[in-house]
Amino acid sequence: MRYLMIYKTVEAQMGPPSPEMIAEMGGDTVTVTDGPFTEAKELVGGFAVVEAQSKEEAIDQARQFLAVAGDGETEVRQTC
Repeated sequence: MRYLMIYKTVEAQMGPPSPEMIAEMGGDTVTVTDGPFTEAKELVGGFAVVEAQSKEEAIDQARQFLAVAGDGETEVRQTC
């Protein structure tokens, strides 16, 4: 099953993640785009679509991500 993970930071960080953080998260390729974004009350720090055998496994992957990313929260949604 596929799950969408939406990461919301506690406070705004300037710029993209460092190369060290990207390597620790296991991201081989990262695309960063600037663009016109609407104002929001919450700051979305990123998202990922992951494969997991169960919702519990997806939540475990989110916990592992938060251990690397630091403060924030991750919303986990099952996709079609």
